[in-house]
Amino acid sequence: MAENQDRVGTGVRIVLLVVLGIVALTVLVPGVTVYWMVVEDWAADGTGFRDIDGAINWLFGVCAAIAIAAGLIVIGVMLRLAAWRQSTLASLALSILSVGFIIATYWIFSDTNTSPDSIEVVFLQGCCIVLLLLVALPPFLHWAMAKPTSLPAPTEPRS
Repeated sequence: MAENQDRVGTGVRIVLLVVLGIVALTVLVPGVTVYWMVVEDWAADGTGFRDIDGAINWLFGVCAAIAIAAGLIVIGVMLRLAAWRQSTLASLALSILSVGFIIATYWIFSDTNTSPDSIEVVFLQGCCIVLLLLVALPPFLHWAMAKPTSLPAPTEPRS
């Protein structure tokens, strides 16, 4: 009976991981596309987000960054649920990638023609702090709180 329940649990886990993967892709693909277009426009223009078109691009870019962050959260949940031996290490990699993404987002989108204490920069700072707490911290904690795996005992060479 326990073996049969284990198979059902494994099947449910696989279905859940597939559904979460589809949700992650559904959020990530449009988010990355819009984010890439905004950043490309920002880089090509060279003046940052300084006019009305820049303000609209800034708003779309921040929304795209939030969509990407939501996709990264779902990937973090998938890594937590995965019965994969290296999922904790993958969580650490996801955490590092998330921190880099959030720092890059702040660096790019804080390039406005306003003072550093303007409402949009303060809003961006708040968003980035929340993104660090929601996106980067849980995978890091998954890695940090994982039980260390025991290494196999070294074998003696045969003579």
